[in-house]
Amino acid sequence: MKRVILIYDGTFNGFLTTIFDIYEERISDFIIIPQGTDQNVLFAEKKLIYTDQVKSKRVLNGIKKYGTKKTIFYLYRVWLSEITGVEQLLYRFCKYLFEEKKDISTDYSNPSILKIAQIEKKYEEKNIEWRLLFDLSC
Repeated sequence: MKRVILIYDGTFNGFLTTIFDIYEERISDFIIIPQGTDQNVLFAEKKLIYTDQVKSKRVLNGIKKYGTKKTIFYLYRVWLSEITGVEQLLYRFCKYLFEEKKDISTDYSNPSILKIAQIEKKYEEKNIEWRLLFDLSC
């Protein structure tokens, strides 16, 4: 089977719809990228994912079921980092969460979860730094 480039609209709901479609269509070899990103993969099929609120909500409910509301906020903050390839990490987090059927956000033995935690910490530190700069400028 050919590698598939899944192109979503760059929204969090679009990303969650992409996760739903991966499971629904049983796609195994893929790259998730936001629209407008360079696609430097030869011989790959491109598939545009259209945001679907129903599909997105089902993925959110699955994350809430096995994680917590805090898990969703955690994933959202990491997604906001816009680091290249963060979608693959977040997909692996969700896949592991759905397999384990329990909150796995502190299972740092999993390389994807460790990397996500590092990104989230870095983002949190930047956020604090931005707030301080804003407060100082006012």
